[in-house]
Amino acid sequence: MKKIFKSLIGGVVLASMAVSSLAVSAANTHTTDPNGNGIIDIADAVYVSGYLHGNYEVSDIYALDFNGDLLVDDYDSLAIQRYLAKMDY
Repeated sequence: MKKIFKSLIGGVVLASMAVSSLAVSAANTHTTDPNGNGIIDIADAVYVSGYLHGNYEVSDIYALDFNGDLLVDDYDSLAIQRYLAKMDY
């Protein structure tokens, strides 16, 4: 019984991880441009970081959400850098 339960839990965990990764991949369409200049470049990562340190006020907070997780945090700046380095996409 314990073996079946462990297998079932393991399957559920793997399935949820797969669904999570699909949701993140779908969200990574990169239609956001944090600084609004029309290009995704290192200036966008700097802009997100500057916002997080209180240097900018933004009217469209969702434009800063580069990784699509509905949060604006250091991971958005990192996602931009990884995108530019062609590490994830």
